[in-house]
Amino acid sequence: MGMGSGTGGPKGIAGAGRAKGNHDNNHSPVRATRPGRHIINESDLAPPDQTRTEVKPAATLRHLMPQMPVARRAGILMAGSVAVTGITALAVSKWPASTALGSIMIILAAAAALSGLYFLMVVCPERQRKLDRVTLIGRVRVLASPSRDQSFTTLLAIDQGHELAPMARAIHDVLVATHRTRMEASWLRREMESEVDKQTRKRTATLERLSSTDGLTGLLNRRGFDEQFEDLFIRSQREGENLAVIAIDMDFFKTLNDVCGHAKGDEALTIAGQVLKSQLRETDLAGRMGGDELVVVLFGSESTDARQVAERIAHLFSTHPSGHNLPCDWPSLSAGIAARIEHGAETSRDLLAKADRALYDSKKSGRRRATIFGEDWPTSRVA
Repeated sequence: MGMGSGTGGPKGIAGAGRAKGNHDNNHSPVRATRPGRHIINESDLAPPDQTRTEVKPAATLRHLMPQMPVARRAGILMAGSVAVTGITALAVSKWPASTALGSIMIILAAAAALSGLYFLMVVCPERQRKLDRVTLIGRVRVLASPSRDQSFTTLLAIDQGHELAPMARAIHDVLVATHRTRMEASWLRREMESEVDKQTRKRTATLERLSSTDGLTGLLNRRGFDEQFEDLFIRSQREGENLAVIAIDMDFFKTLNDVCGHAKGDEALTIAGQVLKSQLRETDLAGRMGGDELVVVLFGSESTDARQVAERIAHLFSTHPSGHNLPCDWPSLSAGIAARIEHGAETSRDLLAKADRALYDSKKSGRRRATIFGEDWPTSRVA
């Protein structure tokens, strides 16, 4: 019949599969690409192997072969019914003398032949069609799951003569388009999340920098300086390195503000910040503690080295072109210096306090000086 094994063997199916191969190349979702982007495979969205759905061989659709058309089956059934009815009538009329039991047996045999013919031509094909529909639905459910581990091309393993072949092709194309859309959406989501994360880190770093930076001088503000100075002090203790602090204050800064205006005072602070940053190494710190009070921390430096740096900073600031031709004097710088090992500072706060004490001595002795903590009298006068 239409479901015979003549065209249902492996060879016939393999031929059908090969015939579909070239046509399917245009629809296969093996990979989807974007210009300048990596290739996204079908397995990119699949979970680990241990969670994938096991696909049973019965759901591969390779047994769905062409069936006899309904019109042909109806014609054969009608012709067979006429033939059986005619033969039965002829048999009964030819032997009228036969017993009633014989006639009944002839009629029952004809009815059985008609029933068998109906079963073969109607019931069996209908059952097979229902089985084919169930198989196709099961295959679609498996392939529509993100945990699938087989290609959509298994939907095309149906002979073109089968009534479900066009539907299988349509479902195949829809699944391919849906899968590509899902991969594109996944790729876009990853790109968006990466960009959002990148921008978030960038903005966070910017906010952290702004929250710890003085807007006028570009140096660390009090909060940022205290945090980094404490870390640097602990590092110097751990590594056995010295740590020198230079406390700096502008001489007659108030006079500059009163005579030349606060804009000129802000300019002086900006220039001081530029000078300080120009003299720092990567391991050093500089901050504005408030007003015209500045501080420099030199990692691994002795107090004498720090005094040379302080004198160089004061000289660069006092000779800056912005201080020329003013109706008042351009501020000078006074400095106080203390070192962790030399002056026995146990804490960062203690070291900073000793540098402030040395700065006070510079101010008291006439300003424009760099004084090391513990000196009997400041001997270094800044030009």
